[in-house]
Amino acid sequence: MKDRSLFLLTAYAIILVQLAISFGITYQGRKMESVISRIPNKWVLFGLLILVIVILTLVPMPLPLKFLVFTIFAIIIGLLLLKITYKFDIEFVNKALVGSILTFVVMSVIGYTLFQIGYSFAFLSAILMFVLIALIITGIVFMFVKVSKPVYKVYLSIIFITMAILTAHDTNVIMDKNYFGDVIDAALALYLNIINMFESLFNIEVLDMLMEGGKKQ
Repeated sequence: MKDRSLFLLTAYAIILVQLAISFGITYQGRKMESVISRIPNKWVLFGLLILVIVILTLVPMPLPLKFLVFTIFAIIIGLLLLKITYKFDIEFVNKALVGSILTFVVMSVIGYTLFQIGYSFAFLSAILMFVLIALIITGIVFMFVKVSKPVYKVYLSIIFITMAILTAHDTNVIMDKNYFGDVIDAALALYLNIINMFESLFNIEVLDMLMEGGKKQ
């Protein structure tokens, strides 16, 4: 049990480092207009993310090299978040970041506590996988089919709730199965949950602003 708790703490330490890199770029980059103009467009960054995550998940490599590749992934995420957020008020970023981190902490504690009392989240794995696939397909459809802002807000809210539940699930599974000893894979799973929660909360903030502006007009 102590080994698994240490494993989880190590994953959290890695997450903190990578989040510091990602959001350091997101915050500091806002001060450098010349840097923002040189960042590749979102599709190029997204393509790079897919490539790096495929390498992380499929290519066997020693732990230090895998940590380095994860760091590259975190840098690209930071550039992508900077590209998405820099035109909007910094308060939107702050609220989304605080909300996602607080939710992550609460759900991690829930997942850990339930494991301690003998409750496993393994039965949720297939359900969550189905929901994630449905969300991805819906997101692709929304790229080509225009939907109303309230409908899109519901979609973003479902993403946030799913990622919150997934955080509790992943924490529980890490304690249950130790992620087969791969602490980078464990950290990556939890890191992606935070990033997705942040992005969904940020976009909800933006949508609320646009909807409020539409009402005033």
